[in-house]
Amino acid sequence: MNNINENKSFNSGYTDVFTCMGFNEAEVCVHTFNEHSLLYVYSGHMEVNDGNVTEAVESGRCAFIHKGETVRLTVIPAEDECHVMMMTLPRPFLCELYHCQFSGHDIPENGSSIVGHLLPENAATTSLFQSLVPFYEFGMEIPQNLYRLKMTEAILALLTQFPESRQWLFDFSESPLHLLDVVTNPEPAPMKWCKINLEKALLCN
Repeated sequence: MNNINENKSFNSGYTDVFTCMGFNEAEVCVHTFNEHSLLYVYSGHMEVNDGNVTEAVESGRCAFIHKGETVRLTVIPAEDECHVMMMTLPRPFLCELYHCQFSGHDIPENGSSIVGHLLPENAATTSLFQSLVPFYEFGMEIPQNLYRLKMTEAILALLTQFPESRQWLFDFSESPLHLLDVVTNPEPAPMKWCKINLEKALLCN
C-alpha cells in the first residue's frame, strides 16, 4: 500500500463508503456508526470493544459493526504499519437491493452463526477487500458501476457466511419505512483517533 507515514485515507468519491486508514503508531478511537459497516484489517492488529467484550481482529480478518453501535477501536501496527479498510453499507442502497433481489424471497440459512463482531474467515470476504487494494495504491476513484457491484458483493458475502445479519441489514422489511428513510443519507461524524503508547493499548482492556 502507499506510504503510511503520509497517513493518507482513500475515499472512492462516495463519502465514507470506502475508506482505507493507515497507521504507524498505536491509536484508539471511540466511534458511533451511523450505518452498518465492515472493517477489514490488511496489516497489523485491531481490537473491537463494545463495552462488554474485546475481540481481536488480526490481519486478513473482518468485523461487522451494526448501525447505531458505539465501539472502541484500537489499532496496533505490526512492523510500523497497520491498514484498515472501512466499508459502510448505506441504508438507501440496502433498501434498493432488498426490493430488487430479496423481497418475497427467503435467504438460505446455510451460514455459520457468530457471536460478537468478528466474522469467520471466508474467501469471499478476503477476495472482496483484496480487490480494492489497486484503487488505493494508485489513488483512483472507484467507478459508480463497480462501486455498486462491490457493495452488492459485500452484502451477499455477509449474508452467506452470517445469515442472521439479515435482521439488521433489512430491518425495514419487518416494519413500515418512511420515504425519507430511503432518500436521506446524513453526513457521518468523523472518526477521531488518538495516539496511545503500546503498553496502554495492550492493557486498556
